[in-house]
Amino acid sequence: MVELQNAALEGLRAQDKEIIDARLPIIVALLLRWLPTDHPCRAAVACGHLPPELYPWFTAFERTITRYDALEQDPPDRETYRTGLTNWYKHYLIPLAKDLQLMARAEAAICRTCWQQGLFDMPDPDTGKLVRPTFDEVLAKVRSVWEDAPHKTSVETAHSRVAQLQERELCRSEACAEQVADALRTDTIEHNAAGMACGLLLSYFQYQHLGLLLHSSCPYLNALFLLEQQKQQFVASDELLSDDLWATLRADIIAFY
Repeated sequence: MVELQNAALEGLRAQDKEIIDARLPIIVALLLRWLPTDHPCRAAVACGHLPPELYPWFTAFERTITRYDALEQDPPDRETYRTGLTNWYKHYLIPLAKDLQLMARAEAAICRTCWQQGLFDMPDPDTGKLVRPTFDEVLAKVRSVWEDAPHKTSVETAHSRVAQLQERELCRSEACAEQVADALRTDTIEHNAAGMACGLLLSYFQYQHLGLLLHSSCPYLNALFLLEQQKQQFVASDELLSDDLWATLRADIIAFY
C-alpha cells in the first residue's frame, strides 16, 4: 500500500495533494515494474518510500536501456546510442507520460511557445495592427482543429490542419499555420511529454513526494524546492536544524502565496 507520510507535504493546498495522490501510485507501479523481483528496495518502493540506493540503480538502468556505453567506445557508436535512446523514449518514457496525463500539458506548452512567437497574431480589421488573442482562447481553438484532424503525421493531415488554422482565423498566413502545424505534430508532442515524464521522475528522486508536483500549477513549488535543497545541504554538513523550524519556514512560504 502506497503511503503519504512526508513532512514536506504539510500545509499544501488540497488540489496539490490530490495531484500527488494521483501520480504517486503511477510512479510506484512503474518502478516496481522496472525493478528486479529480488531487488532489496522493492518493499520500500511499494510503500512509496525512496531508499538512497534507488537512484544509482535507476541511473544504471537508464544507461543500460539507452546503450550509453556505446558513447564511451573509441570511436563512439552514436547510432547504437540513438537506437537505445529511441527505445527509452518509445517504450518507457512516452507510456509513462500518457499514464501521468502529460500529453495535454506538453501540447499546451508547445502551443504557448507558438503564441508567444506571434504565430496567432491577427490583423485588427479597423487599424490593421496585429492583435494577440488570449492564450486560453487560442488553445481551445487549436485543440478543436486537432480534434477534427486526427493526431497523425501524414502529409494529408498536416495540409488539413494548415487549411483549418487559416479558415478559422487562427493564423494570418499559410506560413504561420505551417509553423504551428509542424510544431504540434504528434511525435513532437510525445517527445516533449516524455521529457516532462523523465523530469518528473528525477524530481521525485530528488524531492520525494513533493517532487511529484513538477509540471503542475502549484504556485509555491519552486520556493519549496529551494527550501528542500537548503535542508539537504544542512543535513549533508551535519548542521541539523529542528524539524519545527523547517515546518515554520515551509508554512511561511505557502502562506506568502
